[in-house]
Amino acid sequence: GYSIEGTAVTVNAAGTYVFSGSCADGSITVKKGITGVKLVLNGLDLTSASALTGPILCKAGTETEIVAEAGTVNSLSDSAANTEEKAAVKINKQSKLVLSGTGTLNVNGVCKNGIKGGAEADITVKEQNLNIKATDNGLASDNTVTVKSGKLTIEAGGDGIKSSPDRVDDEGNADDTVSLGDIILENGEVTIDSAADGIQG
Repeated sequence: GYSIEGTAVTVNAAGTYVFSGSCADGSITVKKGITGVKLVLNGLDLTSASALTGPILCKAGTETEIVAEAGTVNSLSDSAANTEEKAAVKINKQSKLVLSGTGTLNVNGVCKNGIKGGAEADITVKEQNLNIKATDNGLASDNTVTVKSGKLTIEAGGDGIKSSPDRVDDEGNADDTVSLGDIILENGEVTIDSAADGIQG
């Protein structure tokens, strides 16, 4: 269900994949169209020091759950080299991402965004202790951002939580007129320190 080239892991089948340990220059990519993927972070410190993408990339049409294992602290960081996807955790168009588990996940968006979803993409947070630092937007997706539960702490140079269609989609096509730009806050604790809007939809 996966392949490895150097320190780059590609997931190409549904299943549960557990990651632990430390890597200064690596990445995890979920292949286009793959659903039913669960990435369990069990004490993972992953940086993509030289990659054009961030440490986790879910390509178009994927459905992925990132689980922070209970009692663990996990860290994901990109670098200034991430000029292709421009987010430490990125899901491309028509994808779904769930951030769960009762552990801690620290996300550092050095290049631009912390966690970002493309056109018609949905991001949901539940249970997780999620800490995001980002040069631009902290937690953003064009279609929907939903917080069901958990504790979120966001430091952003742009907006803290944002859901707004981009002027162009992932392929550089014309304006995205399909994405909703909705933010749903159901429960949980959210703390935001942002240079622009705290919450913008």
